[in-house]
Order: sequence, then C-alpha cells, then structure tokens
Amino acid sequence: MESGGSSARRVERLAAQVGATAGDRPQLAAAPAAAAMPHVDPRKMAALLNGPNPVYRNELFEYVRKDPVFRYNYNMTKESLRIVTRTRLLNLVKAGFVTVRGRDEDDDRFEQYGEAISYIDNSVSTLIGAQFVLFSGSILHLGTAYHHAKFLERAARMELRGCFAMTELGHGSNVRGIETTATYDPVRDEFDIHTPTESAQKFWIGGGAESAQMATVFAQLYVKGVHYGVHAFLVPLRDEHTHRILPGVRIKDCGHKMGLNGIDNGRFWFDHVRIPREHLLNRFGNVTRDGEYESPIPDNDMRFAASLGNLVSGRVGIVAGSTNSAKVGLATAILYAHQRRQFGPPGQPETPIMDYQTHQFRLMPLLATTYAHALVARPVRQRFAAAQRAGDIEAVKEAHVIISGLKAVSSWHSSDTLQACREACGGMGFKSSARIGILKADSDISSTYEGDNFVLLQQLSRDLVRRSYPRLAQLRGDQELRTRADAAFLRDADAQLRLFELREADLVTRLAGHIKAGKAKGACRLGGRR
Repeated sequence: MESGGSSARRVERLAAQVGATAGDRPQLAAAPAAAAMPHVDPRKMAALLNGPNPVYRNELFEYVRKDPVFRYNYNMTKESLRIVTRTRLLNLVKAGFVTVRGRDEDDDRFEQYGEAISYIDNSVSTLIGAQFVLFSGSILHLGTAYHHAKFLERAARMELRGCFAMTELGHGSNVRGIETTATYDPVRDEFDIHTPTESAQKFWIGGGAESAQMATVFAQLYVKGVHYGVHAFLVPLRDEHTHRILPGVRIKDCGHKMGLNGIDNGRFWFDHVRIPREHLLNRFGNVTRDGEYESPIPDNDMRFAASLGNLVSGRVGIVAGSTNSAKVGLATAILYAHQRRQFGPPGQPETPIMDYQTHQFRLMPLLATTYAHALVARPVRQRFAAAQRAGDIEAVKEAHVIISGLKAVSSWHSSDTLQACREACGGMGFKSSARIGILKADSDISSTYEGDNFVLLQQLSRDLVRRSYPRLAQLRGDQELRTRADAAFLRDADAQLRLFELREADLVTRLAGHIKAGKAKGACRLGGRR
C-alpha cells in the first residue's frame, strides 16, 4: 500500500515526463545529444499540451496527497473497490473538483481536473462519466427547465445517483435497433416502460448494479400506435430513501471484470413500469397531455443525432482517458529506461537501456503518437462542447463522426502503448505498483464500450466517402507537393496540411474504389485495423 501523498507525488512526477505538468524535468542519465538536434523546452511543451498555467491540476494533486482514501491498495476485493471508488468521488464532489456544469463554467478547470483524476484512478474517472457526463449531462442537454429544477442539482450533489441506460444485450452500437419500449397512456398521462424480450435488457450499465436510484433510459417511443423512434426517459430504479429496488424493476450484477472493478456494472429489466409524462427528456421531442407529438427538429435523422449528444460526450472522455493512460505508461517506461543499465564497454559503467536504438524504436514512436493524440483531443473536445452549448445540431453531428474515429484510434493506441511499456520495463513492469498492468486492464474495455472500434471506423469511413473533395484535382496537380522534399518545405505548417489533405483524398478515393468493386461482386469486405 502506498500513502496518498506518495502515490500522488509519483503520479505527478511521472506525468511531468510527458508534459502533464509544467515542472522541471528530473535530471536523468541521457543519451549523447546529436549536434543538430534542436533543443526542446519542457515548459513550453507542457504549455502547448495543457495551457500555460496548471494551477487547477496542482490543486487536485495537493488535495489527493492529503486524503487517505486515495491510498493505493492492490489487494482489494471487488466489493471494497466499489466502496472506495464511490467514496473517492463523493469526496471530490464535496471539495468542488467535480460539477455538472464544469465545462460550461470554466473549460480549462474542467479539463485539468479531469486529466488529473484520470492519472490517479480510472474507476473514479469512469464513475464521473456515468454520474456527471452521461446521467446528469442527459438531464442538462436533453431535458428542459422542469428537469433541471427537479433533478439536476440533486444529481450534482450526488443526492440523486443515476446511470445511463442505452446499451442492451442485443444492441450496442446499433442504437436505432434497441427494443425497450415507452408507450404513452393518455388516460393516466404516463409512459409505460417495458422490456419486451430478453435481448432488450439493459446491459453493462455503469453504476446500475448497486448505486443508481434513477436511470436515463433510451427506448422506442409509441404514441397512439405511431412509432417516433428512440427517445430518453428518466426512470426510477430504487427508492431514494430506503434504496430498495422499485416494483416492476429487476436488477442483476454483471459480476467481476478484468478491469474497472470499482464500477458496479449492472443489467436490468422493466415490467410495464409507469413514469409521469414529464419524465420524457423533451428538449428535442415532446408528447402533449392530449397525446400529440411535437418536435423543433422535423428531420428524424437530425433529431436522432441530437439525442445522442451525450453518447458523444462519453466518447470524448474515452479519448482523453486513453491518451492519459498512455502518458502515464510511457512516463514510467521512459523514466525506467533512463535509470536501468545493461551491458556496455569493458571497464566502463553499464549503458542506460534508453541509449540503445532498439529501445528507442520501441518507445519513441509511441511517445510521438501520444503527443499527437493529446494535441488533437483538446480542440476536438472544445469544438464539440461549443457546438453542444450553441445547440448547433449539424456541428454536433459532424463532431460525432470525428470523435468516433478518434475514440477508436486513441483506445487502440493506448492498449498497444501500455503493452509495449510493460515489456520495456521487464519484470518491474509486471508489478502492480508500476500501475502499467492496472492501467492496461482498466483501459482495455475502451476498444468496445461506447461503440465497437471497427463499427466506429466504418461510420467515419462512410462519412468520408460521402463527402466531395473539391480540392482533390487541385492537390493532385500540385507538383510542389509531389516533388519538394527540402527541410524548409516539409516543416512548413501549410505544406504539412496540404500533404495530409492529399493523403486523405487519395486514401478515401481508393477506399471508395474498393467498396464499389466489392459491391459489384456482391460483397464488400474491409480490412483490419492496420
């Protein structure tokens, strides 16, 4: 067991190696510097990645040092991990580090707090996602003034604990195909929430097994026999005072998992559970007392895209969490590689393994890719948040596609990076206290939850193929792009962008050709993730 202070200091120190804090880099044994290699100022790199002032992140690290509940214990049972995870989150909420409107109030503070928490405990980050981003966020962004007044502040204080019930046993990525029904009863002015088949049970719902008192349930809406597609409803699961499961609701625990055992994933069924009409989150689609359906968005696809905004929020969190897990793993492996020595000239001190090209080839490309992911994740998150705040449905839909692709590549990159880091540290990387194995187990689910990566990349590819590329002919005719290779040209930002645009256009054109050829043969098979 590590003390809260030592664990937090270790996280902060390791995070500093990849620019997570603006502190000075430790003095480590380093490889001989090449004469032509430009100097990199770690303070400027940290500011580029995280902004010039990490005050909020440091505030959270300082708090964690003093709170004993954040001490690591690698021998805890699933039951104990769940209690500790909930306690850690509740303490952070009471201390003001987690709020429902965090991004709206102060985007920089929201980002720094979230990043610091993900360095420390992935289960807490995931529970924040379930309670604040998905459940509370659905009330904030899919609900209206009635829902905000009645539910939002209690959810913000965790007096009302909730979960986000979209995924079903039979339908995950295909949200349109979910089977849970919500049928309006005009006589009683209520919705009837029902699980019509075994495959319609809500499954893998974070916080659903033990904690949640209410769920945002996605269901097929029926009014007067007419089907209006998927809508979100607030459905009570447990009595808020006794915590007993309510009549008509059946809940089971999903059990022990290979990681993230601080999260109580559950599955549940509804047997004609009645909820008030007002429990429909009706920002984008409403049912009147007389049973009339109305919506400010007449287009079904656009309305569906708007209702999935919080799903995009979850994927945004996965991008950040995956990148941060890769950062911590790389910080550990690179620090170890500068300290660990093996072999060398006779009579001389053994050589740090970081000096060997084979070791550099194992870690440096992963480090560079992690920097790239970190640099792109922040503006994409900010772009989505701005579109969501403005209610710009088209921009939210576009961000959805981009974030879906980024979620796939970042989560796969995190898994590959953590495995490489574990191997690069030898037996020391196998120790639980190195946290690489724990991070790997916790983040492995990211490749399938909130959307299977292959499905998400197919969505991205379909969107790219559908677009027109007015600059394609111009780019292909740009001889400078195809002939110049001098350093000044290749380091020019505009030239880099043009080269990437040309590469994208060529790849998408080839993809479209493969799809067309496949359809002509009666089958279209796309290759693997590489």
